[in-house]
Amino acid sequence: MNGKGGLTGMTKLYKRLGLKPGMTIEFEVPSKNTIVVKIPGSMPVAPVVVPVEQTVFERKKLKHIHIEPFRPENLRHWEPETETETETETDVYLAFGVLQEYTDYRYCCGASKSLLTKLGAYDESSSKPDAILIDQATDQYLMAEWKMKSSQFSANHHRDDIDVLVCWHDDEADRSKLPNRVVSVLEVAREAAAESLSDDAG
Repeated sequence: MNGKGGLTGMTKLYKRLGLKPGMTIEFEVPSKNTIVVKIPGSMPVAPVVVPVEQTVFERKKLKHIHIEPFRPENLRHWEPETETETETETDVYLAFGVLQEYTDYRYCCGASKSLLTKLGAYDESSSKPDAILIDQATDQYLMAEWKMKSSQFSANHHRDDIDVLVCWHDDEADRSKLPNRVVSVLEVAREAAAESLSDDAG
């Protein structure tokens, strides 16, 4: 069910057919990629043919395996997928996006070369930040960097160039290497999960 009480994937069909609560439909599948939908009890109407678009998973006959989705409640089974640092940072980006309401920051945009140039902040000799965040309390723009582990930060960044480090694991013992603000998405997710579970219990 989606947030409006509809079956996920069926909402478009309901709207397209102009269905109302209490109405019923009949359907048949004459071919692999077509569903013929009929509304019984209504004026004779030509059947609505709804083409079924195959996903990449279906077209390429990918293996059926369970892929654990990210949500705070399943942290025992979910970690950012990592082959390269960039791939891992993508997972951390998206997890932060789900959880940003539990942090002091909200996502503004990626820190592209063109945007940094407009800001007068682009420097070819140093690594550029990943994104710009907004401080929820002050509405200030903040330079942000994403890492899987906070210990990776000092390899290509200086603490004075970044306001907020967003990481999955905060494992850096030497805090002098890091910006003053560090967000561990794993810890935020744990807090969000605990809050969600306490809400459910109440």
